[in-house]
Amino acid sequence: MTTEFISLEEVKQQCYLDESDTSEDAYLTLIMKASLLNIENFTNRILYIDAASVPEGVENAMIWTEDLKIAALLM
Repeated sequence: MTTEFISLEEVKQQCYLDESDTSEDAYLTLIMKASLLNIENFTNRILYIDAASVPEGVENAMIWTEDLKIAALLM
């Protein structure tokens, strides 16, 4: 699972954290990955950034959208 769907800066903005403070970056990245995995597990789908990145034959693909981003940030 990559974090290409949400940037660390977006997570820091959501949490009202100073972007220059890196003391919690590892923890925030872990939480960010967990929220994306939670979305995949709950929906039984695999997240892809766009239709072009879905490998041929994958039937349970879900394209990343802004509403999924908000859901992940709220988690």
